[in-house]
Amino acid sequence: MDQDVEESGDGGEGRRAADELRDELRSAGYEVRRELADAAGEVRRELADAAREARGEVGVEPRRFVEA
Repeated sequence: MDQDVEESGDGGEGRRAADELRDELRSAGYEVRRELADAAGEVRRELADAAREARGEVGVEPRRFVEA
């Protein structure tokens, strides 16, 4: 692909546009992964609360786990 961009004779504009697009997509990917991790953490907390409630431990303080 790099060779195609260089041979196009656009003075590197195609390459710069491709680099910018790649950076934007990478940034969006990081954001999506962070949001998914946050959502997964919330689901884990809700499931833990439901499990405690099912065991009759409603007033018991939940254990805290350190996430890596």
